[in-house]
Amino acid sequence: MTRHELGRFDGQEGRPAYIAYKGKVYDVTQSPLWQGGEHQGMHRAGADLTPMLRDAPHGEEVFARFPVVGTLDDPVRLPEAPQAPDAERERRRHWQALYRKYHPHPMLVHFPIAFHLFAAAMDLYFFIDPKAHFAAAVFYTFFAATVMGAVAMVPGIISWQINYARSLQRPFVVKLIVATVMLLVGVVAIVVYLEDPRIVYGFSAEGIFYHATVVLTGLGVIVLGYYGGKITWGESMPTDGHETKPEARTPPESEPSGAVPEKLPLAGKHELPFAADSADAPVVLPRREGAGAAAGPVK
Repeated sequence: MTRHELGRFDGQEGRPAYIAYKGKVYDVTQSPLWQGGEHQGMHRAGADLTPMLRDAPHGEEVFARFPVVGTLDDPVRLPEAPQAPDAERERRRHWQALYRKYHPHPMLVHFPIAFHLFAAAMDLYFFIDPKAHFAAAVFYTFFAATVMGAVAMVPGIISWQINYARSLQRPFVVKLIVATVMLLVGVVAIVVYLEDPRIVYGFSAEGIFYHATVVLTGLGVIVLGYYGGKITWGESMPTDGHETKPEARTPPESEPSGAVPEKLPLAGKHELPFAADSADAPVVLPRREGAGAAAGPVK
């Protein structure tokens, strides 16, 4: 595929969205992060992104999720000369490497999930057998869940910033809102209980609020886990040993003829965004033999 042909697949007006990376052409049409042929306001479909992604924190493995639809006839050759490191970029890559190695948010988030679910289940049992030791177990477990939830939110927010470029896709927004609301109402419920532990035995407004908070936050961690799974796995995992394949679509009139290789499974909806700097200078392509003029900069 030539660069001119690649430029036709810009993802606009119903056309497919193709990008090239290190000589391979990928179909990113189905990715929500490439709607309208634009990604994060930094990259556009129909272009070779190799020079723009040379400093991204990921390697070629991130493109393995997308179908390969061809090869680029004249891929960009990156200069081999080392460049002076940028302090901010190196610091960002250092933190991203630490997150990939230790996974602090997934490691910490299991504690509040378990505590919230246990507190909710114990509180429901308390309605059947309202004894003081059950009430105490509910409170201390709920207290631990709220504290650990606040601790787990810190690396979660940092990961959202450095690994996902503060994406506002639905799973991220839902997780941020639900986690924040759970933390706030949890703190209020703890304060209400400490002021008068006897509220758990009556039907006062404070008692109803306390019990509702304990039970509903148990449901809240299920919601957080559900959307966390969407971020991690997407919606196209193979089932029953069969791969999920994209729906057939009719190529536009401008699409070049020829057989298209069998497509790989679609990527998840929330893959790691590219982390190249939009301020980087464009790369000027070398003059090809027989060409009338040097190729222009890659945009």
